[in-house]
Amino acid sequence: LGQWTFLRILWEQDGLTKRELSVEAGVAEPTTFMALKVMEELGYVRLEQRPDNRKNIYVFLTPRGRRLKSTLVPLAEEVNTI
Repeated sequence: LGQWTFLRILWEQDGLTKRELSVEAGVAEPTTFMALKVMEELGYVRLEQRPDNRKNIYVFLTPRGRRLKSTLVPLAEEVNTI
């Protein structure tokens, strides 16, 4: 459930910084850090620094993370209907 919020945001707006993702999700940055760590281990996201801005870490969905949308969104819609 904790990953759902981050996935939903990234499906709409990929490439956010960790801070931007925290703000969008309405959670503290340490919470985002822990969720992203697990999501990276599962192969759902990759974290990158850009050569022109080594301070920020950007979050991108992997193909595996992007494919989750076709499975998870219909399940969420079904739960909402119930």
